[in-house]
Amino acid sequence: MSSTQVLLAAFCCVFFGASTAFAGESDEFDPSQFDWSAKPATVKAEFDTLHTEHFGSYKRYSHKVNLHSESWRQFFVFHNDKLIAQGYERAENLVKPRVGTISDVVSYDNNYWIVRTLNKKHGKPAFVDRRTRTDYSQELGDDALRVKRSLEWDLQGERFRWEPENGTIRYTVQYSMDGLAEHRLVNVNPGNWAHYFEFQTAQAFRDAGIRLIRRFKSRTHKWVVASFTPSGNLKVQKYNPPKSAKPRSASRTQWSTSNCRISGEKCEITYKYYGGHLYEVEIDFSKSGKFPRRAHHDKLGKAFYKHFMTVDKRMQRYLGSPGDAKHVKDLDNRRNLLKVKNLVQGQEGFWSVWYDVGNDVLVRHTISGESDGAGYHIDHKVTFRFHNVARALAEQDSWKAEATASK
Repeated sequence: MSSTQVLLAAFCCVFFGASTAFAGESDEFDPSQFDWSAKPATVKAEFDTLHTEHFGSYKRYSHKVNLHSESWRQFFVFHNDKLIAQGYERAENLVKPRVGTISDVVSYDNNYWIVRTLNKKHGKPAFVDRRTRTDYSQELGDDALRVKRSLEWDLQGERFRWEPENGTIRYTVQYSMDGLAEHRLVNVNPGNWAHYFEFQTAQAFRDAGIRLIRRFKSRTHKWVVASFTPSGNLKVQKYNPPKSAKPRSASRTQWSTSNCRISGEKCEITYKYYGGHLYEVEIDFSKSGKFPRRAHHDKLGKAFYKHFMTVDKRMQRYLGSPGDAKHVKDLDNRRNLLKVKNLVQGQEGFWSVWYDVGNDVLVRHTISGESDGAGYHIDHKVTFRFHNVARALAEQDSWKAEATASK
């Protein structure tokens, strides 16, 4: 069964029935080791052992290195034999998982040796978005805030960005439910961001078991021009119109339908695609309204929570126990009932998260609220997605936003 079928199967079931020795050991690292004019032959000549991967017009060369007594993999990405990115990556198995958001085991100490080293070399980062102890403390006392922040944090992670003359250097750390911290330090060739994003997304789809056609050509009909020669004969000529064939990148598309009802409640389903490939399905039960004149927050919150659990139990029948969850088990308990009441006042959030590492499928079921005193909004959603694909696409968005913020 393909990974796309796994994603759709999970969705439909719920709602519709070889090691290599280190190539080198060094505490020195350089995300700008090669000039951007370097060719694949240049990289091949430099290292004894290289692992090569092909993605259409892209090639990725990598080899193992030891940096700061840690196992890393140095990589070089070429597009049509032009070097577009170079850097290092590492998957760290967390010995002592750090408490964090509903989908991640998130760091909150920000103590990275790479950041310290790059600060000495390039100065203060042009952009920083990192977790702090203050952020962590706020979420410990506010689960509704925890739910909202985690949705974005899960995709983007901690980010540091420098803008030297020879490229854009970016260091990210992302913490996953499977106990991994994924580190990536990359320097991207100026003017080649789009190619790098395209490569990253294609690689994420491949890891999920999908071969993605990344580029295609848009064709148009030839122009036909008829004319008469001096002798009166008809002459027909065909011309290619200007720029008739353009290389294009795969685009993101989505469509939604409101023809959805689950457990008696209306909902909206949104399907998201990249290059024609499905990578995310979202079911939205969210609602807004006004509090009654004599508001019974406990009854209102209880009704929304019961629907959340009805959907959640149905999901558990097909997906098993979630990897992480926050539920209220006994609604007859006054303390638990207070938590449910606070759902519509924007002070509580509840969730379940499942993660199938082998198929890269993450399923998230969340509910949280907001209130302006007179009215409420309940954000209640279920999301099925290829996790690393969604991360790669979110990286495109955050990368561009960072460039604006750093100016």
